[in-house]
Amino acid sequence: MGDDFERFSQVDDVFSRSRFDPEIHDEKADRFYATYRRPLAEWRPARGFGQNDYA
Repeated sequence: MGDDFERFSQVDDVFSRSRFDPEIHDEKADRFYATYRRPLAEWRPARGFGQNDYA
């Protein structure tokens, strides 16, 4: 391996196609990225959205 080797991170790559591929990029993809890592405190308090459910 060369000095410029960068380890693959699926966390950062698994959904990235919808960011750069105009064929599938849409408003739903933008909404997903805007809410994906939002703190749980901001999510609605309904059953099924708690910390244990999220994990």
